[in-house]
Amino acid sequence: MAPVSMFPVPARAQQRGTLLVVCLAALALPLSFSAGAVAVPALARSAAASPTALAWVTNAFMLTFGSLLLAAGGLADRYGRRRLFLLGTVGFTLATAVVCVAPALLWLDLARGLQGVAAAAALASGTALLAQAWQGPARARVFALLGTTFGMGLALGPLLAGLLLQALGWRSVFAAGGVLTLVAFGLGARAVPESHGERRPLDIGGMLSFSLTLAALTLALLWLGEFGLHAVRVQLALLATLLLGGVFVTIERRHPSPLLDLSLFSQPAFLGVQLLPIDPKGDIVPFDAANDALGGDFLSRLNMNLREEKGWSYGVNGYEQVLLHAVPYTVSAPVQGDRTGDTLVELNREITEFVTSKGVTPEELKRVVTKSINQLPGEFETSGAVLGAMMNIDMLQRPDDYYETLAPEYRAQTTASLDKAARSALDPKGFTWIVVGDAAKVRPQLEKLGMPIEVVEAP
Repeated sequence: MAPVSMFPVPARAQQRGTLLVVCLAALALPLSFSAGAVAVPALARSAAASPTALAWVTNAFMLTFGSLLLAAGGLADRYGRRRLFLLGTVGFTLATAVVCVAPALLWLDLARGLQGVAAAAALASGTALLAQAWQGPARARVFALLGTTFGMGLALGPLLAGLLLQALGWRSVFAAGGVLTLVAFGLGARAVPESHGERRPLDIGGMLSFSLTLAALTLALLWLGEFGLHAVRVQLALLATLLLGGVFVTIERRHPSPLLDLSLFSQPAFLGVQLLPIDPKGDIVPFDAANDALGGDFLSRLNMNLREEKGWSYGVNGYEQVLLHAVPYTVSAPVQGDRTGDTLVELNREITEFVTSKGVTPEELKRVVTKSINQLPGEFETSGAVLGAMMNIDMLQRPDDYYETLAPEYRAQTTASLDKAARSALDPKGFTWIVVGDAAKVRPQLEKLGMPIEVVEAP
């Protein structure tokens, strides 16, 4: 059983503690990647081993880590994300200790495989902990920091590993990652709260078949470089990959709660379009800034709701096109097939609230104005961009210094000016919604909304 903190921790401290321990664990992973590559030359000098055996110092970790990530995520949702994270970090620390005292290369390779298992558990549960602890724009910033931590580990890992190798020997190279996960375990046991995913039947068949599929594929790729495509073992590994992959797809299609929802790979194209009552040659800045808060960038309301909070879409975008005689507005939202109707309800709700009761907030105003001003210099980095700006000035009959006036105009905007621009232009009932997908799955969802539907068969 994972240890339970005996003292209550404030919610804010839990958030920060969760971020700290997950980043520590995340930093250990790229260090472990680098450790194998840096330590192999030293191991080759100290142990009489074949190149193949030495290669498995790195391959064993990659094989188990890559093949078990998805399964670890499913187990974390079912049995507890904190529990699996603590098991993963302490397991990684123990496996690292075995690596450091391994009497032979075979034992080292086996321990590296166990490191990969523990790393998969820590990473899958750790990212789920972050997604649970942080919401909205803060979640995006947290995951950006997590990605930065990975990047730092990948960039500095070889340098740190080389220094440790020269100063303390190859065992210290592996020990560095174990120290980080030990600290993450100690802090996590104190500060990280427990959370679970939706209680659903465990897809054991999917976990096994997916993990074996990735394991077979990884082996095939590893052997391909060593033995070539004509080697029997490579061909058998590729054949096993195809067969196991087919088994996995069959299981996922039939399981009531699949480990991987295959409908995510067949998302319907989802568009909403309306013409805005805006003069293309007039002032577009207030509406453009208002739209950045609604749907124009990653941190906009539409994207934060449907992508980050609900997970129904890979990304939602709302944008206006300033043409010579018209300004059409488009909402683009490729969505999960079984959530098409729900997505339409959410889009209508968000847009309606934006132009009625929940206008632009001071925080959104500050964010969109800062972003719009900061990105202005980058819009003219190529000759094509400069030519396009000149053509835009000519087509819309704007003054020659138009782009020089944008920064002061953005600074002059207020929440009231943005609300006025959005409310005078956007009509939540004025959208024509276009869905390209499987009518048998999509149409029943739309019929429940009582909307008029026109079906156009694919040619």
